[in-house]
Amino acid sequence: MAARPNDPLLAAGKIVTTLVSALLLLVAVVLVLTIPAFLFSYKHVAEALDGNAANLPLVLATITGLLTLGAAVMAAAFMFFRYLGKIIDTVGQGDPFVDENADRLEKMGWIAAVFQVAAIPMMMAVAYLQTQFPEQEIQLDIELSATGVLLAIVLFILARVFRQGSAMREELEGTV
Repeated sequence: MAARPNDPLLAAGKIVTTLVSALLLLVAVVLVLTIPAFLFSYKHVAEALDGNAANLPLVLATITGLLTLGAAVMAAAFMFFRYLGKIIDTVGQGDPFVDENADRLEKMGWIAAVFQVAAIPMMMAVAYLQTQFPEQEIQLDIELSATGVLLAIVLFILARVFRQGSAMREELEGTV
């Protein structure tokens, strides 16, 4: 199959995946660097608790856990877009039905599934923090999503399609 070197959709897809990957990596690094800074400045959190200092260790642990999980989710999202970028590369080269792409799609499916699982403790942490800081508006734009579950299922199915396409191509090449 011939490559389409001037395909504007592939070029745009590659640019977008590269930019999103870089942004996600930056956010992950910032979140990781925020953890020690937050722990060294915990006195601000203690003051904000307004006399509920007994809850301070759990609040600190909750915020630290939320930052850590957020960094892990951003790192996983970074890998998701890196895999997507590599798939785009193989499409541009004219040979997308390879086992490596099936593996990439399967990994992307697992990442999409992990996003859904990670949403549960993150939502619980935010709900707890809202009880500790009722006068503050604490929001986290993450939720369990039927679309996210559907994405994971579609990626797993596409992985099988790509694996089957790769096997069929190898079989065809062996008979010619």
